[in-house]
Amino acid sequence: MKKSLFIIFILIVSSAGVFFAYDYAVNSQAPGKSQAINSPTKKHIATPIITTPTIAKTASNKKDTLTLSFAGDVLLDRSVANVIGSKGANFILSDVKPILSGADISMINLECPISTRGTKAKDKQYTFRAKPSSVDVLKSAGIDIVTLANNHVLDFGKDAMLDTFTYLDKAGIKYVGAGNNLDKASMAKYYNINGFNVAILGSSHVIPVVEWAAGKNKPGVATTYNPARLLSEINIAKKKADIVVVYLHWGTERNTKPDTYQRNLAKKYIDSGADLVIGSHPHVLQGFEYYKGKLIAYSLGNFVFTNVKNDTMILNVKFNKDKSFTASISPCSIDNYRPVVLKDKSKQTKLFDKLQQLSFSTKIDKKGVISK
Repeated sequence: MKKSLFIIFILIVSSAGVFFAYDYAVNSQAPGKSQAINSPTKKHIATPIITTPTIAKTASNKKDTLTLSFAGDVLLDRSVANVIGSKGANFILSDVKPILSGADISMINLECPISTRGTKAKDKQYTFRAKPSSVDVLKSAGIDIVTLANNHVLDFGKDAMLDTFTYLDKAGIKYVGAGNNLDKASMAKYYNINGFNVAILGSSHVIPVVEWAAGKNKPGVATTYNPARLLSEINIAKKKADIVVVYLHWGTERNTKPDTYQRNLAKKYIDSGADLVIGSHPHVLQGFEYYKGKLIAYSLGNFVFTNVKNDTMILNVKFNKDKSFTASISPCSIDNYRPVVLKDKSKQTKLFDKLQQLSFSTKIDKKGVISK
């Protein structure tokens, strides 16, 4: 009897030992597996089961179309800098961010160098220079590319301009219209998105002194006082790209009508292969014109500037595979130095009517669609 009880006791202990050993073996491995699941290691984050991959702008789901969005002059100094300091860089373009970040490519004219270095240009009434942190205004809103071909990029000299290149590069923002030499300042920047090859160029018809112009071995601005170089660059870009965009700094400040030379040059650019001609510098909106089926926007006015109030807009151009396109206006207003979307229908209509009157043989409907 005692022997039988002893045998039963041994069997029970053995079973418990096996169970304990199994439990220990499983749980002794669990912390390692659990740690692997919860640790934010690169290897684990890349596992699709755990994380949702972010879709980049250039990996758009709109495979058959390409949307380009353009806005005018952006100043990140003076009153705007004060707002950035008090409310943060993300605040400035937060109201229009859905439009800009929703485009495949969004572009503005950057009306200031970004630097802490340099000396003010002599005999110049207005000189601007933005803090390096201000580049976050552009980055946070999804701005992809800027033109630096304007009359302010060298306000604080060569070093400040070179710093601007560096800060834009670090932010992942491309730039055109200025460079370390004439070739770099003049050349196009290229994108391949949704099967569309896009070339973008920038040039200025407004610089304060001839010394600002880029040279063979001299940093500076691409200019189009003599259009030959820009016409050549457009022709080169056309051989490589489906869509060629030219963004100009030109015209007369505070004049709502384009100068005769603007209209003449715009048509030359299109004759050489440009599909879109975009303008800024007058600080006010100017009208639109179609030429040979291509769109000219003479001035997009100020977008972020020292204006407390002003009309502004975003131009959206949606291309199809056959290169046909639809152009439309996102109506906006500058409100305390920052652009906000106009939601009031009567104010939208007023802006569309104003632009209609400033345009040449062009219709703008109640939805802001620009047609011939």
